[in-house]
Amino acid sequence: MERIAEDMKNAMKAKDKFRTGVLRMLLSEFKYAMTSDQRSSSLEDDHALKVISAYQKKLKKSLDAYPEGEKRTEIAQEIDIVESYMGDSVKV
Repeated sequence: MERIAEDMKNAMKAKDKFRTGVLRMLLSEFKYAMTSDQRSSSLEDDHALKVISAYQKKLKKSLDAYPEGEKRTEIAQEIDIVESYMGDSVKV
């Protein structure tokens, strides 16, 4: 989560609204997982990976709901950003 938060700050500085929005949503998913599991301020790496994976699955499911076009392209880009964090051990 630390890396994602840092990447979000960098995206904000670069005025990359799309990437900032994606990372905000991902951080929101982490915070939701922490509160729903009654965890204090951290998630273990395996649980963090499950959160990222679940969010990726939601995106892929929504990708099927849209016909070819701009929105579908945006969702595919969002999936790419989220997947870039799946291979890493995310510090949360």
